Amino acid sequence: WLHTQYVEQRRSIQDIAEEREMSSATVARWLADHNIPIRPSGGVSHTRSPQERRIIDGAPLLRPAMTAGGGWERLTRFADSAHYPTLSAAAADLGFSPSRLVIQIKQLESDFDQPLIIRAERGRPMQITDFGAQVIRTVHKARLREPNRL
Repeated sequence: WLHTQYVEQRRSIQDIAEEREMSSATVARWLADHNIPIRPSGGVSHTRSPQERRIIDGAPLLRPAMTAGGGWERLTRFADSAHYPTLSAAAADLGFSPSRLVIQIKQLESDFDQPLIIRAERGRPMQITDFGAQVIRTVHKARLREPNRL
């Protein structure tokens, strides 16, 4: 799994660490334990995978969120959480910590420079903004184009 994520999909150590809710040092130690060479830091080490290039080419709306490592994962988590009444409920059902999901959605909102959701308040579930709904539709279309890869 680690080889696939780090070498083949070219995910960053930080991105893998965030997904697994552990430190970057732990992931780096695992790479060393499994004789997987660590890439040099910087732009060359984070070249887009063919999958990411296809997503961006087919869905330019998503480009701002795909500039940093883990962009596609954040987008799919956002799309998967959209039908829940709160981010806490989504996180619990999807197997993430609520704070992690909130941080990832805030990152997406920063990437897009606009809100994707209106946070839930007492007695009112979260709501998806018009732009958030457009992002979700685009993510779903990207998944349909390559169902075996996404």
